[in-house]
Amino acid sequence: MTSRYQCPGFSFAKKFVLDGKVILNDSCSLGIYATLNDLNKAVWNSVASKRTSLTTQYLSVLETVDLDGVQNIYTTFEVNGELVGIAVFQKLFFSGAALKPYLPQRKHPIKKSFFNVLAKLTSALKGYILVLGNVLITADNGFIFKEDYCPQKISDLLKEAADKIVLGSKDKIVLTILSDFPETFAKQTVADNFCGYQMFEADPNMVMDVQSFKNFEDYQQALSSKYRVRTKKILKDSAALEQFEITPQNFIDYKADMNQLYKNVMDKIPFKMAEVNADYFYQLLQNLPGNFKVYGYLLDGQLVAFISAFSQGSHYEVHLIGLDYTVNKKYKLYNRILYNLVDLGIESGHQTISYGRTANEIKSTIGALPQKMICYMKHRNVVMNQLVRLLLQVFKPKEWEQRRPFKVKQEDVQTHSKAQI
Repeated sequence: MTSRYQCPGFSFAKKFVLDGKVILNDSCSLGIYATLNDLNKAVWNSVASKRTSLTTQYLSVLETVDLDGVQNIYTTFEVNGELVGIAVFQKLFFSGAALKPYLPQRKHPIKKSFFNVLAKLTSALKGYILVLGNVLITADNGFIFKEDYCPQKISDLLKEAADKIVLGSKDKIVLTILSDFPETFAKQTVADNFCGYQMFEADPNMVMDVQSFKNFEDYQQALSSKYRVRTKKILKDSAALEQFEITPQNFIDYKADMNQLYKNVMDKIPFKMAEVNADYFYQLLQNLPGNFKVYGYLLDGQLVAFISAFSQGSHYEVHLIGLDYTVNKKYKLYNRILYNLVDLGIESGHQTISYGRTANEIKSTIGALPQKMICYMKHRNVVMNQLVRLLLQVFKPKEWEQRRPFKVKQEDVQTHSKAQI
């Protein structure tokens, strides 16, 4: 290995390394970096510039905040010496026991016994895992390639890179998860079982196309009578809430409340890979001026909620949230936030809004449509990989009812949604 190849935590046999890069195939090489300081930031950002969450300005925040046990791994893909793509992986410790609450509960003795055995087997899935992307962000956030690179090429390169990282890691990585690929991307590949990877469908990302609306009033007029009445009632019930922007200048006034509100939300999630604190939001506001926003909601002068969002080119991406559940129902707090995001997305000139993958039915009431997300998973042990296949048949997205709030068919109102989703 040459002196140009420096990546703590990894060691590769000489046959896999050429000119300081890991060989993927005859023409493509993989650069692996443990810190941003090892990167040529200008070159990296020349590819990442269209995705705020892949820029070094964002990634530098991940390096400074305390993501318990999460290690970022930065990778570059070069073909004949030219940078064609980048990807971010994360290595963290995983325990399958955390998935137990998601297993179906059955009263029938035979089915109950089966799922009890499955729960024990699930608990055996523990160790370091490698995840493509950022566990804090939903959707295809982990990679970006030049436009002339087709999904098949990208998929093959990402899987090869993941396998090489697992092979060279000094910590034994037992499980690899490649997420999230939009269904339209996945359909253009034939890699559903590539090198033992098991393909599965994750919970959908809820996306709304807002480019056909001039303002929030225009959006309301497009709603059917039933949903227009519903919208007005929610806005009336939440009239006591005061929305405002949280900035670096006033952040300190709300820091403690933000920590508690965010904790309220995280405490309701049985399985989570990482958590942050309020410092994370503060650093993003400083590092990404104009491309990252935080909005707070006051009730009688007290902060009762906040929402954060990225500007990713023409895409407005909702990030992390904090809520006071004691006032949520009475003041329609969460519903009000969803409507405000429609307004913010339209006024800021974005074409689409990504709402993430929770509370799907509620988000569909405002006009968001499900974007199917495809993931790939592989266990290093061949026998355990068959257990993974079985588990993926059990852990399927929950069924929910898609609401259709517009006067006419959604396909007509949101003319470009299918093309983008």
